[in-house]
Amino acid sequence: MAFHWNEQPGAYTSEDIRPQLFAELGFVTPEAFDTARSGNAFWAGFSSEDLSPLDTDLLVWLDDGEVVGKLKALALRKGLRAHREGRELYADEVLTAAFSHGSLLSLPYVIDEMLPLVEAAVDGDPATPVRSTHEAGLAP
Repeated sequence: MAFHWNEQPGAYTSEDIRPQLFAELGFVTPEAFDTARSGNAFWAGFSSEDLSPLDTDLLVWLDDGEVVGKLKALALRKGLRAHREGRELYADEVLTAAFSHGSLLSLPYVIDEMLPLVEAAVDGDPATPVRSTHEAGLAP
């Protein structure tokens, strides 16, 4: 679960509801996310010059409404294997908001919307389009 906020890329730690939901799907939050956080923060910031901690089996970008342009401008993002191999997923504002609320009302929507995107991203075929990433203009 990655984001770009305050001119810095980052990711949520394993203690946050977003990665916890994906843990229930069998994904593991990289230890680097937990060790890079500051104090008791539920997120970790990373340098735009070294995105390697974000190069995971599935890279999910969450958007607050202003992220697409920042991701397109993030030069090293295109060097990530997750990007090149089509294992990058983009969650628009509505999906991100539902995910961030993590309520009994919003989580069914998240699951219904996310699962087809996750399936496309991790099917092992880089040619399989991930609808959300293509629609946002972030596909390789």
